Amino acid sequence: MADLAVASNVIACLDPPTRRATWKAISAALLPGGLLLFDPPPAGLPDGCEAAGRLGPVRVGPDLYSADVTRRPHRGVLRVVFTYRVERAQELLREAREAFDMWPVPPEQLAEELDAAGLRVVRAPGSDLVAARRPAP
Repeated sequence: MADLAVASNVIACLDPPTRRATWKAISAALLPGGLLLFDPPPAGLPDGCEAAGRLGPVRVGPDLYSADVTRRPHRGVLRVVFTYRVERAQELLREAREAFDMWPVPPEQLAEELDAAGLRVVRAPGSDLVAARRPAP
């Protein structure tokens, strides 16, 4: 049993049945009064491809490391693509990509899923998080 569960960069990557099973497993693992903190999945899909941000650049020795992040709808899910680059003297040395699928869920549905698993949404310590507590008896 635990007082705290943290799911960082995880929940959005779970398909709906797995996400609902995860809520139940977390609820069962939390002590009464225990708290769950997580970053919420996106509420919906964008209309098209969009730039979602850039990581870096960061210099390590002679090399410059960076990543561009894009998001686009793809068969009902949100496909997030990270394109990593390593440059030296303004020449591209390496480039690699990886993609993650995220399942959007509106906040109201998210609260319903948590409630069905025995977790109650409470005030989070930051605007970028969702908090839910297993009620004490």
